[in-house]
Amino acid sequence: MSAFNVNDDHIRYLLRAKYKYSANHEYRNRTIEDWRADGVMLRNANVQSVNFRYGYEGSGSADTMCGPMVTDFDVQLSDLLDAPCAVPQTFSAIHCMEYQCCETPDWRETPAFEWLQDLKESAARRMDGYEDADWEIDPDKQPRQVRNIRRLV
Repeated sequence: MSAFNVNDDHIRYLLRAKYKYSANHEYRNRTIEDWRADGVMLRNANVQSVNFRYGYEGSGSADTMCGPMVTDFDVQLSDLLDAPCAVPQTFSAIHCMEYQCCETPDWRETPAFEWLQDLKESAARRMDGYEDADWEIDPDKQPRQVRNIRRLV
C-alpha cells in the first residue's frame, strides 16, 4: 500500500471520536482553537510522513511536495457534536491514520502518535461488552466471555 494524505473529513472524524470517547474530561472542556490545533498536528504528521516516504523532505518546492505543512485546520464545534461515531469505524480510521503517519523515524515519539494511542484506549473502553467483561482473569473461575463461548461450541 502506498502512503497518502488523508482528507480533512478523516481528520474531523478522529477529532469527533476523541471528543465523544475520551475518558479524560479535560478534552470536553477544550476550546475550538484547541481542536483546530489537534487537526493541525494530525495533518502535519501525515504530510511529514508522506513527504519523508517519497523523499520530498526539505525540498521546499511546492511542486514536488505531497502537501504543505499547515498552520490552521477547519473544524467547527458542530463537526464534533452533530455526527455519529462507531467504535469499529473509529479503530479503522485510527489504523489508517497511523499507517499514513508512520514513515518518519521518530513517529512513535510524536504528539500525534500519543494522541492516537489515547484515542485507541478511549475507544476500546466503549466497545460493546467491555463493561460486562471480567476485570481480572481468575484461574479459579471461568471468565464470563469464555463461559459464553463454551456454550456455543
